[in-house]
Amino acid sequence: MSTESNKVEIVYAPRAINKIEDTYGYIADHLDNVPAAKKLVSTIREDVARLRTFPEMGQLLSSVLSRVPQDLLASRFIICGNYVVVYEFTDTLVKILEVYHTLEDIQGQLLSSDTTMQEPYSAIHE
Repeated sequence: MSTESNKVEIVYAPRAINKIEDTYGYIADHLDNVPAAKKLVSTIREDVARLRTFPEMGQLLSSVLSRVPQDLLASRFIICGNYVVVYEFTDTLVKILEVYHTLEDIQGQLLSSDTTMQEPYSAIHE
């Protein structure tokens, strides 16, 4: 039986995918801890999957950052372990825009990067 949440697609910006893959590689290869790398990716995917049903569960970026680029005022974030996942949503789509480690200067990176988010998005399949 199809539910409303099954109709919501989750897509990732290439830079979000790259961050997840780079982090996996660093933990698995550099730190020689494949189980921890797999657990991190699994945690992020499980937490992001909840956005299908509860897209408003994340806080607005503007609620915690003093300055947010104009095109990200409606963006939200969730915490996945030590990572922050920035996203936007509509009734049928959740777009994962960025993934940051909590120790990164998220506000600085958002303000200094191209935040137009006009990249092609990809679904990540199980």
